[in-house]
Amino acid sequence: MELVDIAEFTQRTSGGWPTRMRMAAYEGRPFTCACGAVHRFAESAVQVMKELPKGRLVLSCPEGKCLTCIRLKGLEKPEFESLFGTAGIEEEHGNS
Repeated sequence: MELVDIAEFTQRTSGGWPTRMRMAAYEGRPFTCACGAVHRFAESAVQVMKELPKGRLVLSCPEGKCLTCIRLKGLEKPEFESLFGTAGIEEEHGNS
């Protein structure tokens, strides 16, 4: 997965809309996070920040460290493909 700075991440994920999709099918599915860890998606811990064209979503790190842009893959066996992310958002927003 490619790591980019917050300005580039914002530019590459501009537009989009608040998510309207049902994420229950993805509950418990792993995704590689920009923080370097592999997390399991849980609606109670991972916020879907926005929905983008071409089946992409911006997910928050459950530890509050970064944002990751993922692509949804598969219908019968849904999974995530991590595309790029930005780390260090807690410093950017003063949440250290």
